[in-house]
Amino acid sequence: MSTLIRHLNYLSPVDFDEYLRRGWRTTGQAVYNCNFLRIDSGDMISVLPLRLNLNDYVFSRSLRKLLRRNLSQFRVTYGPARRMDEETYKVNQAYRRIQPDKSLDNLNYHITGNYNRRVLNTWETRIYAGDELVAFSYFDLGQRSVYGKAGIYHPDYASYSLGIFTMALEIEFCLRLRMEFYYPGYVSDEDTLFDYKHRLGKMDFYDVFSQSWLPHGEHPVLQRPLAIIHDKLTLVAARLNKSGALLADLYSYPHLDARYSSFGHSEYLDVPLFLLLKQTAETRYHILVYQPEKDNYAVLKVRESQYGILEGGKGGQDGPRRFAYALIIEKLLLEPIPDPAVIVSSYLNSYCI
Repeated sequence: MSTLIRHLNYLSPVDFDEYLRRGWRTTGQAVYNCNFLRIDSGDMISVLPLRLNLNDYVFSRSLRKLLRRNLSQFRVTYGPARRMDEETYKVNQAYRRIQPDKSLDNLNYHITGNYNRRVLNTWETRIYAGDELVAFSYFDLGQRSVYGKAGIYHPDYASYSLGIFTMALEIEFCLRLRMEFYYPGYVSDEDTLFDYKHRLGKMDFYDVFSQSWLPHGEHPVLQRPLAIIHDKLTLVAARLNKSGALLADLYSYPHLDARYSSFGHSEYLDVPLFLLLKQTAETRYHILVYQPEKDNYAVLKVRESQYGILEGGKGGQDGPRRFAYALIIEKLLLEPIPDPAVIVSSYLNSYCI
C-alpha cells in the first residue's frame, strides 16, 4: 500500500508540489501518505486526499458572506510560522479542552517537526479580536501549491466559524500569490467528521487505483477503496475455502501506520485488510493481500511484532475481526498476480499439497 513517511533534510518547493500531486500530505515537517485511518472505535475507514483547483476559483456566496462579516470584526495577519508563544498556547489549550484529539499540545511540532528543524515553508495566519488572539492556522507553501494542515480557534468564538474562516483566508492568500492548487487535507465517505471541508467548493480526490485526481462526488464506488479491497479479498476467500484445503479468514489490520513510528521500518505490513491463510508457527503466518495501486494480489510470510498490541474482536457490527499484533514482512511467497483465480491455484499448489 506504500504507506510511508519521509523526514527529509531538504525539500524544494517544486518537489513539495510533486509530493502533493501524488496524494501525499504533511505532518510536522515530514511528508507522508496513507489512504486509510483508524478512528476512535478502532475501525478502519477510507480517507481521500482533496485538492481545490484555484484556476478560475470563485468563493461561494456563503463564503463571501463569512469573509465580509469576519473581516469587518477581526484583524488578520500572515507570515512565516513562529514558534509557540503565550497567545497561541492559550488559544490551543482552550481548544483542546473541547477538542482534545484535534490538536497537539506542542504546537512547535507543526513548525519544526520531530527533529527541531524547518524543512517546509510553513506559514501562519493569526486572527485577532482587538489585541486578543482568537484563532490561528498553519499552512505549507510550495511553488504552485499550498497545503493547509492545522486550524485552531478559541471556543468562545465558535459562532464565527473560525475553522472554515482560516481555510478561506488561506485560499485568499493563495489567490493573491497566484497559486494553482490548495490541498485541505482529506475527507471520508465513511465518516462525516471532515464534511465541513466541502464548503470550500467543488474539489477533486486522489484515486488510489488510477493514481490520479478525479472529481469528488462523481465516483461513489472509487471513493470507498476500503470496500473495494474488502470485496476483492472476500472473493478470494470464497475460492480458497471452496477448495477445502484451508479456511481463509478476513482480518482488519489497524496497525498499517506502524511504519510512522520512530522504530518503524519498511518491513512493517501496511494494508487495511488481509486474508489469514495459515499459521506456520506460534507467531508466523501466511497472508494474502490486495494492492490497489497495482491491482494485484500477493502472498506474504509475516511474523508478529510487539508493537501496537490491540484487543482483538469484531471491527464493527458486521466487520472483520481485528488482528491484535503489528506484522513484519519476512518474505514474499508469491509474486504479485492480478488474477484471483491464479493466485488461489498457485498458493494451493505450492503450500497446500
